[in-house]
Amino acid sequence: MDPLEHVLVNLLGATTPDSSYRRFFEEYGITQASELASITENRLATVSYGVLTPSVGDTPATIVCMFLPPAQQDRILKIVKWFLSKGTNVTNETWFELTPEVLEYWQPASAIVAPATPVGSDARSSFVESAAAKFRKTIKNHSVPYPKFSEDRFWVTWNTNIRIKLRIHGVQLVLDPDYLPETVDETDTFVEMQNFVFGVFNDILLTPRARGILHKHVDELDAQAVYRDLVASYGKGINAQITATSIEMKLTLYSFATSKSKTCVAFLTTWRNLIYDLERINEFPLPDHQKSVQLKSAVRSHPQLKLFLGNVQLYSRTHVGKSADDSDFEYVYDLMLEHATDIDQTDLEDRGNNRGGRSANNAKSQSSSKKKTNKPI
Repeated sequence: MDPLEHVLVNLLGATTPDSSYRRFFEEYGITQASELASITENRLATVSYGVLTPSVGDTPATIVCMFLPPAQQDRILKIVKWFLSKGTNVTNETWFELTPEVLEYWQPASAIVAPATPVGSDARSSFVESAAAKFRKTIKNHSVPYPKFSEDRFWVTWNTNIRIKLRIHGVQLVLDPDYLPETVDETDTFVEMQNFVFGVFNDILLTPRARGILHKHVDELDAQAVYRDLVASYGKGINAQITATSIEMKLTLYSFATSKSKTCVAFLTTWRNLIYDLERINEFPLPDHQKSVQLKSAVRSHPQLKLFLGNVQLYSRTHVGKSADDSDFEYVYDLMLEHATDIDQTDLEDRGNNRGGRSANNAKSQSSSKKKTNKPI
């Protein structure tokens, strides 16, 4: 058994090829025990490894980015610190001196608790856990995958998703270009957040332009600067104008006849998401009358939705005293969505009845054929 296998099997319990430790070492690039000494605390928290999730039904197989849990990070770090404590006169055989029993009770010199400080002293005792250490231990390493950014045209959707996912992880401060930590604790914690988010960006930023932005800040692991530059490149200026123009063109041509949606609810929801995307790029909400015009254009090829929208607007003019352009758009859209749900439900029931009728007719036809076949000649 070579030293690396000794560490994996005897010290980490990584006896199977798909062990999280083995996948982490593979992603880190560790092929021999001597390379373990290069592992740092920051890298432990930011390097991820991929886990293939099998396909389920129509859902294709996906690769999920995973991070080692804090307990596993601490165990690797303890092994590295033990080896470094042996000084410079070490060989591969030194690794075999470290057994599970030795590892369990060994503590680095920095972990020895200093005498308690006098009451009223401003100095911190060494056993007080820092905010950065708490962050490393409490950050959620769950299997929800971060969205890949693989095509420039998906910037708006990707940006929305990544902001949600990073907020779930509690690292949304990295996305604030104006945030500056003030205290030592805040600075240390923000460094940990930066390291974590930079590791995520390294896995999911796949377009050439985004990779270029990432590489520009790789020496400092400055995820805040990466996101700021991404927004400047994709969310502002000529690129944002091109994206906004593309969405406006989609809205102009959007109709039930050209949509891939199979239900009225999906059709309206897709249209509403296009409106949301356009508003996010423009950084201001579209006027209600403009959205009403766009909605009228979208449902023009669906008789039931078109008629219902016309009736709602007619009611607004005659009973509320508002023109079609002045109607409360959100109220009108909610009514449209409710009506679309009723249409979909009716269509679903009709299809079920049609299938049942065809089955009954087929059974009747087969029964009639049998009678004719059995009739004596």
